[in-house]
Amino acid sequence: MIAHLPTSRVLTTNAWLFAVLVAGGIYGLAYAPWLSAIAAWFLLNWRGEEHLGPIVAWCGVAMTWWFAHLIPPPVIVWTLVTWAYVEAALVCWRKIRGSTRPHGLFGPVPTGIVLAMAIPFVPYPLALAFALVLVHSYVAFVGVAVAASVMLASPWPLVVLALCAGAYTYEPVRIWLDRWTPRGSSPDWRVRFVVADLAIRHATWRGHGPGTMGFAILGWGARLRRSLTFGEACCEPVQLVFEYGVLGGLAMFIFLGGIVGRLHLGSPWSASFLVGVTASLAYFPLRIAPIGVAFLMVAAHV
Repeated sequence: MIAHLPTSRVLTTNAWLFAVLVAGGIYGLAYAPWLSAIAAWFLLNWRGEEHLGPIVAWCGVAMTWWFAHLIPPPVIVWTLVTWAYVEAALVCWRKIRGSTRPHGLFGPVPTGIVLAMAIPFVPYPLALAFALVLVHSYVAFVGVAVAASVMLASPWPLVVLALCAGAYTYEPVRIWLDRWTPRGSSPDWRVRFVVADLAIRHATWRGHGPGTMGFAILGWGARLRRSLTFGEACCEPVQLVFEYGVLGGLAMFIFLGGIVGRLHLGSPWSASFLVGVTASLAYFPLRIAPIGVAFLMVAAHV
């Protein structure tokens, strides 16, 4: 729309957007310095209306972070738990209808992540755990193990997780599991490591810009003559650094640095937050708007 305006109006609009971004970045230094790092990236790589879409998306993130601090914690808990039970009901309904790998409002993996994030807030999460088994998401299983370790203040869930992961690396066990458990169309774990390795090796201090990860993956897949991940790196930290460079990594460091000190054993907020962090290492939950909003809501009250 802006591209079809007269040149003078385009320049005026770009100047207005630039000024708003400068003001927002300065204000964010006291409110959310990690967002100021993202604002600095756009200012240093200014392309006017070409970046309007990503800027609007980040403005949405900023507003969500602001509202998250205003919403009472019980409202967030009940909303997340209600959402999880709706997901569980849909999973059970689809299983009854004959689905091999049922899911809720989204795909199986996002559904599993929502269930895993809600489980720490439920005293007896048998229904959610049953739905999680039907969904059968390895990412969600890892998240539940991390949550259980935090809630129980015990390393044993992580020990069990490590033993299971070690057994999965044994090819006969992996083949048996893949044959007798429901699997979806998610990329193989080895493919995710390949994409992460390529993204790290091609990363630059400046970053390649928002939305470039998908095109890079297409190019790498063509050169390697193999199918890679579907447009996303399946690792939020790697993709953030690939697209936003050093400033993206700084934003992530500041965000996590302000929360790590508030994490506590036995806290359902800490457990739920770490589920989201764990899932972001092997998937892209924060790029799915409802899950990203839930993650920010939980992070604001850790």
